[in-house]
Amino acid sequence: MIRLTILHDADGVVAVDKPPGLEATGRTPDDPGGVQHHLQRQLRRPLWAAHQLDRDTSGVLIFVRRRSLVARWQEALAAGEKRYLAFVHGAPDFTRREVDAPLAYDRGLRRWVVREGGKAARSTIEVTRVGADGARVHVTLHTGRTHQARVHLAHLGHPLLGERRYREPPCELLPRHALHAERVRAGGLTITAPTPADLEALARRLQL
Repeated sequence: MIRLTILHDADGVVAVDKPPGLEATGRTPDDPGGVQHHLQRQLRRPLWAAHQLDRDTSGVLIFVRRRSLVARWQEALAAGEKRYLAFVHGAPDFTRREVDAPLAYDRGLRRWVVREGGKAARSTIEVTRVGADGARVHVTLHTGRTHQARVHLAHLGHPLLGERRYREPPCELLPRHALHAERVRAGGLTITAPTPADLEALARRLQL
């Protein structure tokens, strides 16, 4: 069993610091490859996911202790704020940009793309530091589309370091993409997850 760091546990809400390399929920709640499975074993009770993170994205992941809380927390998260820390290719020529670019799934490419007529997707990108080999940015999501931060960054010409799906050629500089769910504000709560060791090391290496 993988022991997870619990960031919050009160009023039926359990937030964990998801490590990279694990699915959020797996194919079933008891899938041994998912965070949900390990957390249920750690707390010795069933839990339900309120949202999802990509397998290689680390950071704040929220579960609830009662199935009846799922819809309420999904609504709270949709109305709240989710901020990500990201390390990207290139040197952005802006310090802050609002991105309003709809997303649609392209079955031929087997990935999400920016496309007129797609699902509304809005993000705010803030550049906090630029180095010789990349930049450190914050991405605040105002909608919760699948892969939204990854697609919007690639759309701006600054895909994630370690990005394999939304960059050509795929980036092999890291074993995972450099994206971390740093902070969630929802339902009256603010929950933060510290920068993981691999991204701290990356920041030092790139002087970001």
